[in-house]
Amino acid sequence: MLAMVSSPGFNPNAFEPININSDRLLSEINNDADRPLVNRATQGQYPLGSVFKLVTMAAALDTGVYTPETTYQCGYTFEELEGATLYDWTYDTTRAMAGRSPAGY
Repeated sequence: MLAMVSSPGFNPNAFEPININSDRLLSEINNDADRPLVNRATQGQYPLGSVFKLVTMAAALDTGVYTPETTYQCGYTFEELEGATLYDWTYDTTRAMAGRSPAGY
């Protein structure tokens, strides 16, 4: 592992015993609905999206249409299913940013 990040954060000065505001800051942290003391990188419960990619890959290989050497260019739209256009989860955000971004996305 190269890095591990957890967010939201909190003010570490709350844990300094000589800080006159320590009690108030700790109370705010403990009562925060975002639960900033939970280390989301190790304690968070998230859907297994990345694990499911292995299932999808295995199914694709099983069809014989794809091989281990096949590359797939992932864009913002998926049109592989006849009669359906599916959109990547970033599609709306990227479209909204396109008008504001100098890079044009």
